[in-house]
Amino acid sequence: MAKYLNVIRHTTPDIKKGILYGQTDLGIVDSFYDEVNEIKRNNIFLNNNEIVFSSPLKRCKVLAQELFSQDIIFDSRLKELNFGDWEMLPFEKVGEKNLVEWRNDIVNTRPPNGESIKDLSIRVHEFLEDLKKIENQTINIIAHAGVIKVISLYCLNEPLERFEFKMNYGEFFQFELT
Repeated sequence: MAKYLNVIRHTTPDIKKGILYGQTDLGIVDSFYDEVNEIKRNNIFLNNNEIVFSSPLKRCKVLAQELFSQDIIFDSRLKELNFGDWEMLPFEKVGEKNLVEWRNDIVNTRPPNGESIKDLSIRVHEFLEDLKKIENQTINIIAHAGVIKVISLYCLNEPLERFEFKMNYGEFFQFELT
């Protein structure tokens, strides 16, 4: 039986633009409550009678706690891509050559001591397979852009090579998991 996934990307993190911040546990910005109110206004699908999963990283955790009153299941498989040695580095410190090599094969190339998109997809696919065992529930997920892209490609039966697409902070998606 099909089950619906309501997926929301976290709100704006407290970091300057141009810095890689995958699994770094960042705080939230002053506009957080404005962003939360916007999410609440625009998402009639959110329901406090449903199961809620969230990345344990603060930028997701705080949003999940603000949106939902029931218990939240924090799952490490929903963490963002691990950029390894590139975490918290500005793009220019990573170097153009390294970034070009990574972008040329983003699915398989790992930043030093980090994860590839393929690695990320393995843990997210494992999470999705576990969700299939839950009976007749709509499931809410608060996660990161990389995780949401993998969920999207999985649900649409698209290859990981289609990973590169943009999404906004606080953006809502609904998928059917069959």
